[in-house]
Amino acid sequence: MAMVKNALAKPVCIQRSCVLKRFIQFVSWLLLGIGVIACDSDKPSDNNAMLGAQAHIQQLQLSNQISTFTITPQIGGRGLHFGLVGADNVLKVNERLLSLPAPKVSSSSDNIGYLGHINWIGPQAEWWLHQTENLERRQQKAVWPPDAHTVLASATLNAISGNAVTMTLPASPVTGLRLDKSYGLHDDGSLQLDVTATNTRQASVAWDIWFNTRLNANSVLYVPVAGAQNVRIDTFGETPFKQSVVVDEGMLTIDLTVADRLKGKAFVQPSKGWMAAFTADQLFVIEFTLQPQAVIHPAQGQLEFYLDYSAKSVDAGLLEMELHSPYTHLEPGESFSAQEVWRVYSYEGPNAALYHRKQLALLGYK
Repeated sequence: MAMVKNALAKPVCIQRSCVLKRFIQFVSWLLLGIGVIACDSDKPSDNNAMLGAQAHIQQLQLSNQISTFTITPQIGGRGLHFGLVGADNVLKVNERLLSLPAPKVSSSSDNIGYLGHINWIGPQAEWWLHQTENLERRQQKAVWPPDAHTVLASATLNAISGNAVTMTLPASPVTGLRLDKSYGLHDDGSLQLDVTATNTRQASVAWDIWFNTRLNANSVLYVPVAGAQNVRIDTFGETPFKQSVVVDEGMLTIDLTVADRLKGKAFVQPSKGWMAAFTADQLFVIEFTLQPQAVIHPAQGQLEFYLDYSAKSVDAGLLEMELHSPYTHLEPGESFSAQEVWRVYSYEGPNAALYHRKQLALLGYK
């Protein structure tokens, strides 16, 4: 039976207190029609150490017989796990940080590298230009860090029903946007991610919705493109990243064998509405609505891929699979929405382009 499970990172409480908390939280969550685990362990096999719910990042799990997805309403309503049942996580997440209390949020907060899946607001060059909360970042035209009100704030859970969760982040004084997020796990194992941005200011704003999904650095990427003219590269002047980005027979890949160290970003106008990566013995696919390049902010791409890869320390790097919605002008009170659909398949074949392409084609991705 499909169920939403509630888990807490690294709970520690004395036995009597934990039992009481289990009972109280069980009754309250039961009214919402979901199963609850009020005290969970840091390690799945160890249920001895326990901690109160208020101290740690809460986790909700959507699960069926095919796939599982874990999200927290805290730290921006962030995705923490996605994969086939019994398989590894295709997302890259800093598990150590999840055992810490949720951070305080202000317009002076720095970024915290939880990773996983999160939404940003684009374009990046304007992150701090349309606000008066942090004048230093505005004057510097800062492109880092991202707005903590968007990526670190706690969302309010609106509804939990079956394998669907909806939540709302508080309006950001940095962007002027309030984000409503929904996550639904379908019977076929696919996950639908919807985000709606609403302008809460008394003046017009213009932004895009930016999906950012982090994977391990050695994930093998495939993206349909019409040709090399639809790809723009930023190498940051550090590594031969440009040489690693290969477009062949209508498909973009990143060749990790070009050098031991690769770091850079590719801005891509895709030819079809999907991107994929082979990772953790699975094929992870993100589907989206293909947009004409004219509606994407010129500083961005509909798809973007950031890679930080070192053959000597693969675990330290990451691959970001990013999607931008159309750049949209909003009058006060107006909203716009964007969506992704995730799918995951088992893959046991060789780690080679020929077999990867055959598997993609077999599933209709060609």
